[in-house]
Amino acid sequence: MAARKGLKQAQRFQSEQKLAEDLAESKADIYVLNARELAEFWLTVQRQEGKSQPQIENTFKHLTGSDSTTQILTLGRDYGAAGNDLATMLVLGTDLKRGSRFFETYSMVT
Repeated sequence: MAARKGLKQAQRFQSEQKLAEDLAESKADIYVLNARELAEFWLTVQRQEGKSQPQIENTFKHLTGSDSTTQILTLGRDYGAAGNDLATMLVLGTDLKRGSRFFETYSMVT
């Protein structure tokens, strides 16, 4: 009985050590952004990549099918447009992920 208990403790210790090593090796940054913050982040990335305002507006319109000024100003303002916000956020998140510019993985949570 004592040997069995010792074996379980040793296995648990090994599991805890392995978990600690795995966590130390895999570090991740987690950011939680609302719709407006993600849109502003996307705009900042576009500017840092050297795009002009007309280029940014064209890219936004091409990706989302809507005018950037109107859309970004209204993002997250009310719950009535939540479906539109989600679609826009998915498109912008996917664009940021493309080429591993920022997001390795991301998920949308409502």
